[in-house]
Amino acid sequence: MRRPPVGRSLRLAVVVGLLSVLGSACGASSSHSSGTSITTGAATVATCPAASLALRPGQPYVSESVLTEVLTNSSSSSCRLSGDPSLTLLRQDGSELEVTNLPPTEPPKPPVALPPGESATLFVSWSNWCETPPGILTISIALSARAGTLKGPFNGPFNGSPGLPDNYVFTPKCLNSSSPSTLAVVHAYLAGSF
Repeated sequence: MRRPPVGRSLRLAVVVGLLSVLGSACGASSSHSSGTSITTGAATVATCPAASLALRPGQPYVSESVLTEVLTNSSSSSCRLSGDPSLTLLRQDGSELEVTNLPPTEPPKPPVALPPGESATLFVSWSNWCETPPGILTISIALSARAGTLKGPFNGPFNGSPGLPDNYVFTPKCLNSSSPSTLAVVHAYLAGSF
């Protein structure tokens, strides 16, 4: 597999660095234990099943080819998100978009505890699309620990996002037509919605 262009690697490093600072400022307070639960204080929090989560697109960082997905605990019980999910992009007809899944760009973060109604953000990089724009896509997120799969909007349309026109649908620039389009988890997960 070819290495991504140097400019893309530098941009991703900047985004990852910013996310690390944000994660430190947010102060994750959970500690990981074995199995499918974590301990936060005296309470044990189970893994969030996909059925207890609502998924919506967050803020696109178009210049960096990074998009965010916000997962919100829609249940009445606290749960946690941890580990790197598996990602698939789907066309409007349900067929899978051909992209190469790359390994996560940074080590897994500590689990994020989600009380009812609280959110966490997944940062995803999609780059180097050299074919006809595929239009509006759906992302399929297979959660770690066999917690199920979520599907939701991925690349737009974005309305009301700063600096983007209404109904904007993101497609990454073609950086190298002889290299595949790539998809990768940049950061899983950061508490809050971004």
